[in-house]
Formats: sequence, structure tokens, C-alpha cells
Amino acid sequence: MDAETCRVAVAQSDAEISKCFPVMAELRPFLREADFVSRVRRQQAGSGYALAFCESQGRTLAVGGFRISECLAWGKFLYVDDLVAAETDRGRCFGGAILKWLVAHARANDCDQLHQRQRGAAIRRASVLSESRHGHHGASFCAEIERKNT
Repeated sequence: MDAETCRVAVAQSDAEISKCFPVMAELRPFLREADFVSRVRRQQAGSGYALAFCESQGRTLAVGGFRISECLAWGKFLYVDDLVAAETDRGRCFGGAILKWLVAHARANDCDQLHQRQRGAAIRRASVLSESRHGHHGASFCAEIERKNT
């Protein structure tokens, strides 16, 4: 099982969202499993939040929470709220597979930029998961999205 054979998709059903909980709880330990699906659904309705997950052989290996928005400063952008690989699978590029998928998703949705900012435990435990391989170091990551000429 490696990053090239994992399937990355957006969690649509309550069951798919629920399968993301154990990995997300490694990044956000204050979350409660009983409230997780309803909390994600509220964020989906309120701000367009979505969960991308990397899965192989029925196991969720990494999760990325994101939203697409627009502002005067950045134009249209994809913001990564959460990015974490399961502790048992860190260093195997599953977080990188989600990040690669997020860049492609940003392009497909005509975003000008992709932003990620994580602090505290996120940096220590998850954000570092593939920093050097994907060109971001420290607490912030911003990439201009190169789009095809249309």
C-alpha cells in the first residue's frame, strides 16, 4: 500500500465522514466522535467545508479538511484547514497524496491560490508530514495555482 495506489475522494455520506474521524482526531484531539458528523455537516452548510480522504483497502490513511472561498486580497482560493496522516502511516506520502489532490481540485475550480496554515500541535504532529517533499516549511504554505490557458 503506497500513496500512488490510494484513492483520494471527498467524503459525501455520513459513513465516509465518520470514517475520517480517527485520523482527524489525531490532529484535533478535542473532537468527540459522537459530534463529528454533525459538526462537519454544519461547516459544510455554513462555509462550504469539505473533507478529502486518502483510502486504501478500506482504511482511511490521511484526511484533509478544506474550503473554497474568495476575497479581495487572494482572489479565489482553496484554504486547507486540516491536513493529517494517520500516525501509523506517516512518512509514506499519504498526506502528500491529499495535498497533490487539493492542488488539482483548486485548479479544477479556477482558484488563484492554495493556502494552508497550522499552528501548535498541528505543526509538531501533522503539518511536517511531507513538508520538504512539497516545498513548504514551517507554519504557513501558500502556492499560486498555475492554470491552463482557457
